Amino acid sequence: MEACPAPGRRVGAVREVDVLVVGVGLADLIPVLQVPADRVLAASKMYPNQSHSGAAQGGFNAASGEGNSVERHIADTVKGSNYLADQTAVMCEEAADMIAELDRLGAMWSRTKGTTEGGQLAQ
Repeated sequence: MEACPAPGRRVGAVREVDVLVVGVGLADLIPVLQVPADRVLAASKMYPNQSHSGAAQGGFNAASGEGNSVERHIADTVKGSNYLADQTAVMCEEAADMIAELDRLGAMWSRTKGTTEGGQLAQ
């Protein structure tokens, strides 16, 4: 993927692509990885680190580590919502695997050592 010009600036070249992705959050960019770089364009009105994924103050959560389980994670999520969450919509059985995959793909996470490289994912 090539860098986009600053907002308000015109692009000087026209390029044909097979896939146009509008948005630069994690959910938007995962399909981009399935297409050759010269055949895809991701467009957004903001830079990727300013997307909702990049700005998620609550972070991403999953049942991982000692003493944790999917059931405890669901109960904690529902309790944290003051019991207003749609309990049928709380999905987390695949969350730990998805976070590990996003980490492998280079997602920037907080780490226990305070760096983006090395150290375990902060929990």
